[in-house]
Amino acid sequence: MGPVQGQDLTGVLSSLALRLPRGTDVRGAFDSGDVVRGYPMRSTVFAVSARDAGWVTELCAGQQRRESARRWEKEGVVPTEVARAHDVFLDSPGLTRKALGDLWARHGFPDDTGFRYLMIRDMMLHGTAVYGPFEGTDQLIVPATQVPYAGDRSPAAELLLRYLTGHGPADLRDFAWWTKLPQRTVKEAFAEIADEVETTDGLHHRPGLYDEVAAVRRRAHGTFALPAFDEIMLGYRDRLTYLSPTHHEQVAPGNRGVFRRTVVRGGRFVATWSTAGVEPFRALSATAERDVTRAVRNYPRVL
Repeated sequence: MGPVQGQDLTGVLSSLALRLPRGTDVRGAFDSGDVVRGYPMRSTVFAVSARDAGWVTELCAGQQRRESARRWEKEGVVPTEVARAHDVFLDSPGLTRKALGDLWARHGFPDDTGFRYLMIRDMMLHGTAVYGPFEGTDQLIVPATQVPYAGDRSPAAELLLRYLTGHGPADLRDFAWWTKLPQRTVKEAFAEIADEVETTDGLHHRPGLYDEVAAVRRRAHGTFALPAFDEIMLGYRDRLTYLSPTHHEQVAPGNRGVFRRTVVRGGRFVATWSTAGVEPFRALSATAERDVTRAVRNYPRVL
C-alpha cells in the first residue's frame, strides 16, 4: 500500500492488522525496525516501511521542509540552532517525546510542547529521525535509517504504482491529492507505469483486481470495523463519492479533521462506532446488525 495514515497510533496499528494475516505481530514490526512512523507527506504522520521512509519523504515533503524553515524564522530560531537540536538528539537517540523534550531543555532550548512538536517534525521532514520501537505505549524517537532509492523506475512512478496497487481503483487526481505532488510529476510518473496497471471506467488498479474480488466475493463484501483514520476514509480526494453529506458529517463533525471510527458492510459505510456503541446511518436488518456487532467485537486492538 505504501505509506498508511498514522497520526492516531492505536488506529494505524489496527489498520495494519486488518490487512495482514491474523496473528501477525504488527507491534513487533515497529520494534524490529521494519516499520516506522514519520512525516513523509501532507504534514501528516504516516506509517511506512523503514526502507521507504527516506526516499518517500525526500520526494513528497519538500514543501513542508520549506514551511518548517519559514516557521523557525518566524519564531526567531536560526538555522544553526535547529541543526544543534538535531545533533543533541543524535548524541542521545532512542527517547520518548517527553524525554527528548527534557533533553533539549537541559541544552537551553525552550521547554514547551510547541517547540518539541515542531522540532521533532522538522527532524522527521529532514530524514533525521522517525518514530520507531515501543517503550510501553510510547514510541521511541530514533535516527532514521538512510536507505537510498534503488528502483528501476523514478521514485514518483514507484510510489504511484504502489498507490494504485493498494488503493485502486483510483484516478491520478486521487494520487496527486494523497501525495501533493504536482500534476506534471504525476502524469510523467503514470507514463512510466501505464503498462503495469489496468484501467476500468477511467480508474486505474492493479491487474486482475476484479478477478480477485470475484474469487473472494463474500469476504470482499463482508463487514469490517475500521479505525478513525483508515486509508479507506482518508486515502482518496473526494469522500463524498462514497458518503452522503449527512453521513460525512456523522463521520467528521464540522469537517475539522477529526474522524470517528466507521463500519463498512458490502463495500458501503453503514455506521460509526465507539466503545459506547454503534450508530448506524440508517436502520439495519437483524442480519446486518449481527454482522456489525461481530465486526466491532473482532476489531484488532494491538496497543
